[in-house]
Amino acid sequence: MIVYSSEKPSAYFYHVQPRNPEKTLVRFCKNPRQETTEAFGQSTTQWVYDEYTVEIDTQPNMDEYIKNHLNELRAEAKGGASAVTQLMAQMEAYNTANQLAIAELAEAMLGGAGNG
Repeated sequence: MIVYSSEKPSAYFYHVQPRNPEKTLVRFCKNPRQETTEAFGQSTTQWVYDEYTVEIDTQPNMDEYIKNHLNELRAEAKGGASAVTQLMAQMEAYNTANQLAIAELAEAMLGGAGNG
């Protein structure tokens, strides 16, 4: 979403949800730029940027948590799967493929042993 502000945004900021202190909203700011508009003989300068948000469980040390999970949280805020979610899906596919290969090998071994 495009956001307008009178101050230059930081790369991210967060706040605990007032109605649910167990959740924190993290806002990521991308592509900040200053724009000046003229209206009624007055010029106004403001910051315009793209903002992506993600709601996470509130942590004891939010700054450290966000810094340690920055890429994952940013990807999630943009609507993509987080790195952890992608890795878990890859591991599940790998485990499924291994289980199928083991089952086929076992079947071949047992089927071959019964014929001899």
